Amino acid sequence: MTEAERYARALAGYCELYRALARAAPAGSILEEDGLMAAYTGPLLPMNNAAVVTRAPLHAATMVSRALSTFARWGQRFAIVVPERVAPAVAAAAQSAGFSHLASEPFMLLDALPPPPHEVPGLTIQRVVAPETLQRYNDTMTAGFGGGPWALPGILRGEALLTIPDCIHYLGLLDGVPVATAMRLDGARVAGIANVSTLHAYRGRGIAARLTWQATADGFADGCVAAALTATEPGFPIYQRLGFRTADTFSLWLSPD
Repeated sequence: MTEAERYARALAGYCELYRALARAAPAGSILEEDGLMAAYTGPLLPMNNAAVVTRAPLHAATMVSRALSTFARWGQRFAIVVPERVAPAVAAAAQSAGFSHLASEPFMLLDALPPPPHEVPGLTIQRVVAPETLQRYNDTMTAGFGGGPWALPGILRGEALLTIPDCIHYLGLLDGVPVATAMRLDGARVAGIANVSTLHAYRGRGIAARLTWQATADGFADGCVAAALTATEPGFPIYQRLGFRTADTFSLWLSPD
């Protein structure tokens, strides 16, 4: 597989994560046209309303305007995700349209499974299979990221997030206490890793590395040919030590009020 093919698969898998969550949302919707994939997950998954640029447009401003009108119809603020390798001009168009810059995150790929990182005494990793455990997963991840909730009670109490095809939620417990999370969704035969979070008091022990490695290892065992993730600043050195390499930078821009 060439580097270009691997990147294309990884980007397709990244988009599939948003599609999967939109399908799981009660009133979710997906629109794909002319290099833009818009996924509406609604207020129950507030951090997952996004428009991902999948190829360079002829007119960046027109693409941004189309994303705005799409989400205005759905009545939802959203983030436009701009891969710099694909369409750097869209970021400038978003800024001109009044979007605010949220983050620039390395998009990282892994070609082969590395050896496991060192074990963490007392750490167990469980797959989330019940709504009550999903609530603990959500609370742990929210606390670890220090931001708003990933999902609200209206969707956490059901089965929708637990029955997404090819999707696994992982909860890390240290001596029985939930301290970390990770998520894996396989798309285009790439293991997409997301939601990697550790409570602040438990950082620096290798917990995030163990969860990331486990999710990645499971993906390769299930037939994936690569793994991919976007990295926060604290997570970047962890993923780099595991063997992930930067293939692109994704800039995220929040739509105006």
